[in-house]
Formats: sequence, structure tokens, C-alpha cells
Amino acid sequence: MSAVDTQGVESAFAGYLAMALVEAGRSARRRIEDELADYGLTLRYLDALGHLARGAELSGSDLARRMGITAQSAHATILRLEDLGAVERSRTGRGRRSLLDVTGAGGEMLTAADRVLNSLDARLLDAVPDVRDGEVRRLVAVLETDAAPGEEPTGAD
Repeated sequence: MSAVDTQGVESAFAGYLAMALVEAGRSARRRIEDELADYGLTLRYLDALGHLARGAELSGSDLARRMGITAQSAHATILRLEDLGAVERSRTGRGRRSLLDVTGAGGEMLTAADRVLNSLDARLLDAVPDVRDGEVRRLVAVLETDAAPGEEPTGAD
């Protein structure tokens, strides 16, 4: 079977808002990942740090459940964050699970990520001055909750 040359050909789904949002999400993800890379972070590492920074005492298994990933993926993430000095395990004694804590370096990474995300948000909103932040967040909330048309999404401002 030969590959179809789609270069320069508009997608059959071009023009659909939902598909445009999917592509915009991919683009936003790439931008975020590119800028986080300067700090040794990925979205997965940022997600893990965010869960751990909320102050709950979490083990690796707890973190995996919160992130919706396998225990093996969480373990690899934790090992990398330990290598970066962003998290440490507190040994709670023999036979007890080790808990994860964000270190000072991890806190600095979260602060850097906050700056990156604020900067990206500002650039996105500056690009469309007629659109208000609240309107964009309402649209995203509808998409996240699968609210029916005309129905208020839960948690909308």
C-alpha cells in the first residue's frame, strides 16, 4: 500500500471547530514542552510536581493513580525527578511505604513553570485582543465537562 501525499492538501476535517481545537491543543502542548525543556521539565514531570506540591502525602502508587498512569510510568517519572533533585523520598521506617516530597529545587521548577505558563497565556490572549480570558476558559470548561449545548458547565465562572 502506498502512502498518500497530503503535503499542501487541506484536511478533510478542516473547518470544524472541534478539530481546530484538537490541533490548537497539540500546538499549545509543543510550545509548553519546548519552553519547559529549558528547565529540565516535561508536562508529565510538571504534573507530578504539581500533585506532590499540593501537600498531600503521596507514595509512588498514589501518584500514579492521581496522574492516571501506570505504576511503572510513575516510577520512571519519580526516578527522573529525583535525578533532577526535584523530589526526594522520605523513608518512613521498615515495612512502610516511602512518601514523596518536593525539594527546594522542585519548588524552583514549579515557579519557573508558572512563569512559562503565564507568559504563554499572555501571548495567546494578546494575539486575539477581542477575546476575553473568561470566554476562553468557559469554552474550555464546556469541552472538559461535555456539557450539553446551552447547559452551564460545572465550575464555570
